[in-house]
Amino acid sequence: PVVVMWQGAIAQQGQPAALYREPNSRFVADFIGKSNILAVQTTRTAPNHLELSVREGPTLKARSTELTGEIRFCSIRPESIAVLQPGAGETGFANILDATVRRVVNLGAAFEIDADLGAEVRLHFLLRATRASVPPKVGATIRLGIDDADIQPLSV
Repeated sequence: PVVVMWQGAIAQQGQPAALYREPNSRFVADFIGKSNILAVQTTRTAPNHLELSVREGPTLKARSTELTGEIRFCSIRPESIAVLQPGAGETGFANILDATVRRVVNLGAAFEIDADLGAEVRLHFLLRATRASVPPKVGATIRLGIDDADIQPLSV
């Protein structure tokens, strides 16, 4: 097991993969790997998921998890965000979001992309590079897919 300490106390402990996939706080999500941390304005419980209204942004569906305390943020890992092909029908993603591309960086094996969901909400994600892949252009509107299991509610 791994123990993450914050301000002299245990913030979270567990197996490395569990800490990465299911951080329990904003500190742990930021400390272990890169993450998109979004401020949550309101939370509503629905059957099989939580609805998280992102401040100045969309409402996201997250799989229901047991949390202590009020949900104030959510975390989305960059590799959990998929770029959907134009005209794609049923995708299987719980969250389908339209975004405007703001930055594209070619890293060789992947494209690092920043895209705006709203005036104050920006997502950072990776798109695997292949011989046939063409990255979206800056200013283009794209559609993103995120599974509800990949949106982690955070209490602090």
